[in-house]
Amino acid sequence: MDSLEPDPNSDASFIDYGTLRVSKKSRNLFVIAGYFEYLQNLDDDTKVMYAIYLNDNKKPMISGEKGYCQVLEGDSGVMHRLRELSNLPPRGTCPFPRGKYTINNYELDDTQLPIAVPPGQYSLVMKMVEANQVKAGYTIKVTIK
Repeated sequence: MDSLEPDPNSDASFIDYGTLRVSKKSRNLFVIAGYFEYLQNLDDDTKVMYAIYLNDNKKPMISGEKGYCQVLEGDSGVMHRLRELSNLPPRGTCPFPRGKYTINNYELDDTQLPIAVPPGQYSLVMKMVEANQVKAGYTIKVTIK
């Protein structure tokens, strides 16, 4: 993981990004750590729009939209590991309750990625939208070698 950049247009009444950052733990180990706070409950009325870009391509490799709870219900290795390393509510909790959440040194590793992901720098752009207004979002940059 190279960086985690909150969307500067996020609604301050929706989210406080707190201390959530990418930190370097060793020469080749970067983790997401810190806290963030949702200031309201979230359900599937909050849409998560996502896009994954390879290198500097303007067209995403993958993009889509799902309800917030649908995203959290995904049984991906990422969500499973995030729940282990945080105080996020258990799978099946919807609406997702407002509150302060802490992530303790989440490391993305290759076991959480699809098989045969080509090397390069990827940008994952996620935005949370309600009533056609961006409420929160972030970009995570990852380099795969």
